[in-house]
Amino acid sequence: MLSEQARQLFDEIRRANSGGDGSFNLEEERLNSGQAGILTGDPIGVEFEESAIAGLRTVIAKPHIRSPRRQLIFLHGGAFSLMSPETHSRLAGHLAIACRAEVYLPEYSLAPEFPFPNALDECVRFAQHFTESRHFAGLSIVLAGDSAGGGLALSAAMKMRDDGIRLPACLVLLCPWLDLTLRSQSIETNRDRALFLSRRNLQAFANLYVSEADQLTLPYVSPLYGSLSKLPPIYLQGAEYDMLLGDSARLQQKARSQEAPLRYDLFPLMPHSFQFFAGTIPEADAAISQIGHYLDQTFGLE
Repeated sequence: MLSEQARQLFDEIRRANSGGDGSFNLEEERLNSGQAGILTGDPIGVEFEESAIAGLRTVIAKPHIRSPRRQLIFLHGGAFSLMSPETHSRLAGHLAIACRAEVYLPEYSLAPEFPFPNALDECVRFAQHFTESRHFAGLSIVLAGDSAGGGLALSAAMKMRDDGIRLPACLVLLCPWLDLTLRSQSIETNRDRALFLSRRNLQAFANLYVSEADQLTLPYVSPLYGSLSKLPPIYLQGAEYDMLLGDSARLQQKARSQEAPLRYDLFPLMPHSFQFFAGTIPEADAAISQIGHYLDQTFGLE
């Protein structure tokens, strides 16, 4: 059953999205999504800094209570073309508190100005800075992301494995976009229940991300088409009413068939990337807390 806070918020979002002429406009999408951070509650008990790391401007969320043995890299969502560390800084703050870890939000390049593989290469280089730097030696490095950022996190881990780069200790994927060919059945079955996504926009963003259509099935673009062999453990969160739910379900199936370590939690009645509403609705708070519990179970109370 939905909380009253979630019901009211989702109704407001539906009303706000009821207008428009149905056409795709990238600049309008960027303008609207740039304000999305106000939907996340303001975290208490965390400070923010900005730095340049591995050539990328980075926002760092530093919780007042944190483990010295744990660091988290978070790749923001936004369909590879939208959003920034600023839209996700509050979410990073909630993650930092729940995980007792500093959270690093890199500003990777966006399409179409910088199509694949620009963002992927930047994220691999950024993660490598943590996994292979002596400064972070002995730490548990978590690579995480939501939506397209979750897809980037999994693709980056695959490329790190293939290139012989030291891998992060685990991956955390929140409602990830894993198949840019849009073959998951949930894109149709959840179409009328979606709050944000549409097939039209997903197709448009997928086409903006790649230079050639045949790149859409590359594992570094759509990681559902890659192998999970020798990857670190994966914690996956899905949402029942997400148009991309099928991507998560298919990843779970792939992990089972390949005997790859993966834990999958499905959150009922929730839309795509509902974790973004942390501090606003209890369902999102519960999901964020569960990430902290997962890391405690995986690494101990370090």
